[in-house]
This record gives sequence, C-alpha cells and structure tokens, in this order.
Amino acid sequence: MNIPPRSPASHPFDFEPTFHRVAQTNQWNSSIACIASVANKSIDEVRLVAAKQSKRPANGRWSVTGKLIPELFDHYDWWAASRYRTANAVNDLPDLALILLSKKPDHFALFHRQTFQDGKLPVCYLINPADVPVDQQYVLDVDAVMPCQYLSICLMSEYMKDFW
Repeated sequence: MNIPPRSPASHPFDFEPTFHRVAQTNQWNSSIACIASVANKSIDEVRLVAAKQSKRPANGRWSVTGKLIPELFDHYDWWAASRYRTANAVNDLPDLALILLSKKPDHFALFHRQTFQDGKLPVCYLINPADVPVDQQYVLDVDAVMPCQYLSICLMSEYMKDFW
C-alpha cells in the first residue's frame, strides 16, 4: 500500500482524526491536497493523476476544475457530488465534504464529522491545506465558514449500495 510519509500530528484534538492533513504546495492545488488527504496518497501522486486526466503539464500553474474533482475521487474509488450544493448550517453538511472557502484561486478545505464507537458525541472539523499557521490547519469552529458551497464525498461502495 502506498502510504505517504507523515510528519508528527499537530492537531488540537483529544482523538486521532480519521483524515490527516496534506499541505498544498502552491496556491492552485488545495483541492488536490484535500483529495490526497481522503485517498491517503501523496500530493505529488494525486497531482500527476490530475495532470494526466486533464492533459495539463504536471508542474503547471492550474487549478483543478469542478468537473475534474469527481473524476479524481473516482480514480481512488471515492464518490464526490457532481455539482456544488449550499449548506447554511453544519447540520446541512454530509459527514465528509470538500468545502469551497474562496474563489480565485479556488481554496478548498476538507470537512469531516467524526463519529466514535464509545458513545462520545460526533466532532466536526475542517482540515485546511493552505500554508497557514499550525493552529489554523485543523479548525473546530466550522460555523465560521457558514454558509458555504460543498461537494459531498463518500466511498464508492457506500454510494453504490443504494443502487443494488
């Protein structure tokens, strides 16, 4: 299994988050960093797949288009909504989503609602792949980004079970 090297976790949680932060490497690849977090791949690997699928230079200055995001998730056996939806409150969000924080260039963050087996209440957080201070890389105050546009994400097998 191709597992990217990880630096020591620096998150504010008293639990281990399901998804670990992958930092974006330039201002155009926050969505690629979020996809790398979900797929547990390196940003370089996801960037090369994106370049191949979009027929763009591997090291170019380009953003992943809205159409390419679901194709990249599909490549890693994940499903992403094919259109943006709007959430006015945290409860409107699915358990896993790619949230559009700003445009020009597109800046995405990964939203996750982590549930626990021991009866603890779920915890919602954002993983911000941008070059920000350590204390802003994992954000617990999800309400601060509401309302927002998002793409829902789930495993392809979870998505397809509704069709069988």
